[in-house]
Order: sequence, then C-alpha cells, then structure tokens
Amino acid sequence: MVPADGPLTAKIALVGEAPGDAEVAGGRPFIGPAGKLLDGMLEEAGIRREECYITNLLQEQPDASAASSKLRNDFGVLYEDSGRKSPSSRLLTNVERVRLELQQVAPHVIVALGNEPLRWLTGKQGIGDWRGSVVDSEINAPYMPGAPSSDVNTLLSTGIKVLPTYHPAAILRQWDWRPIAVFDLKKALSESTTSTITRRPRHTTVGESIDQVMPILTQLAAPGAPIAFDIEVETQQVSSLALAASPEEALVIPIFWGPTGSKWAPDDEEVLWETLADLFATHPMIGQNVHYDLTFLRMYNVYATRIHMDTMVAFHVLYPELPKGLEFMTSLYTDQPYYKWMRTTSDEQEFYRYNGLDALVTYECAGAIEQELREA
Repeated sequence: MVPADGPLTAKIALVGEAPGDAEVAGGRPFIGPAGKLLDGMLEEAGIRREECYITNLLQEQPDASAASSKLRNDFGVLYEDSGRKSPSSRLLTNVERVRLELQQVAPHVIVALGNEPLRWLTGKQGIGDWRGSVVDSEINAPYMPGAPSSDVNTLLSTGIKVLPTYHPAAILRQWDWRPIAVFDLKKALSESTTSTITRRPRHTTVGESIDQVMPILTQLAAPGAPIAFDIEVETQQVSSLALAASPEEALVIPIFWGPTGSKWAPDDEEVLWETLADLFATHPMIGQNVHYDLTFLRMYNVYATRIHMDTMVAFHVLYPELPKGLEFMTSLYTDQPYYKWMRTTSDEQEFYRYNGLDALVTYECAGAIEQELREA
C-alpha cells in the first residue's frame, strides 16, 4: 500500500492513478521517474511539493502480479468491461477512500493527473480536451461512470475546482507535453488562492433579422477597440459569423443552416454583406488563423484591410514550442472551460453559442498576447 502524502491543510491536491514500481518499493507516491518529473514541473510552476496533498486513485498497482510495469499499472483490469463502464468493487472502494481524503483536506483546487482521475473527479473524458480547464465538480460527476441519471452521485462535494492535466508518466512518453503541463500547474497555483470558482460572463446575441442586426453593426462600426471575428463553415460556405468588441458580448449572424438553407431573404442578405464589407474594410480586426476565415469571406466580397492581430501567428511568435490552436490559448488565457464539443452539436442555437464563444475568447486571448508581446 502506498498512502497519500502531504499536509491536511494543503490548498492544492494532486490526484494520480496508481503507484509505480518505485512508489511501491519506497512507500510514497510519485518518487520514481514520473515523480521526479513532477517535482521539476512543480518547482518550475512555483509550487512547493511539500505544501501539496498527493494521493492516487489506487494505493496499490492494479495488477501487481503482472510481468511488466506497464501491465501492472493497466487500469483496464479494474473494470468488468472493455469500455470501462462497469467499475469493479475494488475500484469503487478506492474511489470512496479518495472522496473521504479530499473531503478532509478540502483543498482549493484539485489537479487531476491523467484520464482516470479526470473521469472520477469530473465525470468527463479526454484529458487532451479538458486539460487546463477549471472544471466545477458540481457538473454531475457520475460516481459510477455510465450509471443511469437516477443513480448519479458526485465523488466530490459540489463547487470544488478541478484542473486536469497530463499524467507525468504520459509526459515521459510524450515530452512536448511537459511545457503544457507546467502552464497548467501555474494556473492551478493561481487558482489555489481561493476555493471560489469565478467565470467571466460571456453573452451571445443571435441576430436573425436586419432590424435586429443593423443597430448592433452600427454600434460596432463606431471608432474604438478592435473587433474579433470568427466564421463557421459548412459545405464550403459561411454558415455563421461572430463579432465581438469585448470579451463579454458577441453578435452571431446566422447565414446558412444545413436543414433549412439560407437564413436571409435575398435583398436583406445583400444589405447585410455590404454592411459587413464596409466594417471589415474600415475597422481593425482580430482573428484566429485569419487566412482561413478571409478565404471564405472573399466569396462574399468581404476584405479585411486592417488586421490588428492574428492570434495564431502572434502566439507562435511568443511560444513557438507550444500548440497554437484557439483551444489551447483559451486554456491559458481565459477561465472558459473546454467547449469545442459544441462544434458538432445538432442544436442550432448551441452551434451559434459555440461560434460566439470563439469570437469572445479570441478577443480575450488577443489582449493577453498583446500585453506579453509588449513586455517581451
């Protein structure tokens, strides 16, 4: 058995999966190769390991009798099915132990190291998607993944912050994840000052008529801050366009929706595109991967002649070693949790909400990137 390590007064808790061979031999979590990597990342992030509470979902290896270290730490043996929907009683017993540990410590933020802690602490899957997001534990984390909605509990009490990142053992196999995990740990440190989860309000107005859209476009065209824009494309045509002159308010203009076709009468659509062409030609604009969006906007005679910033290019100048997608930048510079799953929704209004969020976080990221560029 490898018990938890660290003070019960810790503001940061780290939850891993299971001890490795070195941990079993030494009786402490994260003291092997992955642990040494974790120590270095914590130090780089400004976190003192001795001030953290460190535990694992399992206090022993999943299959201690297996021939190799990889097989000894195969979490698959703890489920009764290959899809990992039916956890064994052994796993559930350990999850209950972790729940009681975290209840006693009551940290301000819990760092979920890897897919299994992410699943059991938040009910979500896909560490590559959710890493860097501050996830509220009240988002119906299923105590038993796959349980019917009438039988859902939460591993954590509501309102506890969980910040997922890559497991150090995975980083040993994928070294370019290391700087990403360091950024995530820095974010965990900033989140550890309070247990309160705060999020910037982000509102999207969907304009579906000329009478609704034109006053907002007139307001946006007034001299002032740059405007962030983002388009969504379906079947090689613009399906919607989002504009944001702040990180809190966005206008989304539906253009085309597959099941119903064009959203505009021909005369109104002509007025709309003429107004947008004038806005893009005269106002400083911000975009993410501007070349892609402008390729499609040119089909509607919209040309951006005053690009204030392409966030993808600007971020690459700052951090050429890091991913430069909007999803990654959002996790660094904003408190918006992962939302890209909304892109494939069949709900029309949720799709427009997604488009609006793209414009809002692009605007917010641009402000942070511009400040870093000036400081650099």
